[in-house]
This record gives sequence, structure tokens and C-alpha cells, in this order.
Amino acid sequence: MNIITLIIISVITVTLICFICYKYRVALIWYIKELIATCSNKDSYFSQKRIIQWIAIGFAFNITIWYLREHIETMVLAEFMWMLSTWLFIGGYTLDKIQKEKKDDKVNPPEAAK
Repeated sequence: MNIITLIIISVITVTLICFICYKYRVALIWYIKELIATCSNKDSYFSQKRIIQWIAIGFAFNITIWYLREHIETMVLAEFMWMLSTWLFIGGYTLDKIQKEKKDDKVNPPEAAK
């Protein structure tokens, strides 16, 4: 790509981001305030535990994609299956943990514990 194409794409991207931020500014402000409250000791709409889990999963997923891009030509099927089974295990474990926490919250609501 030449430099003019890159500049045009950048201008279009910045314009779209500005439009979206202006159109949904109330929702964005609420979202940012809730994220700040999640990181502090205040009550929040979001769960700090879930946010940390998703950050960790996103980080690991990006490392996996990078590894696949770098080693796809030399990778054997067993190595690929190992990576796939690891991701399926992580997904199943996370889902099982979330379901157990939901069940525990129904039995012992957090408000009753206070």
C-alpha cells in the first residue's frame, strides 16, 4: 500500500471512532465510570473477577495466535491438537467455574452474607 492509501484509511478510521464516541457518549461515560468503580472498592455493575479472567484469556489467546502465525509451516498435527485441547480445557474449566459460582450465589446470596 502506498502512503496516500494509509492516510485515507487512518482519516476514515478516526472519523468513525469520533462519530461512534459522540453518538454513544452517555453509554461510554457510564461504561468508563463502572470500570473505574470495579477497580476500586465501590459497588459496580461489572465483576472484577470476570474482567481479570477475560484479560488473562485474551492475553493467552493473542500469544496462541502469534505462535500459530510463526510456526504454522513447521507445526505437526500433534502439536496443533495439543494447543486445541488446551484451549478447550481452559474454556470448559472457566465455564464450569462460572456455573458453580452462579449456583453458589443462588444458595447463599451475597446480600445475605453481609
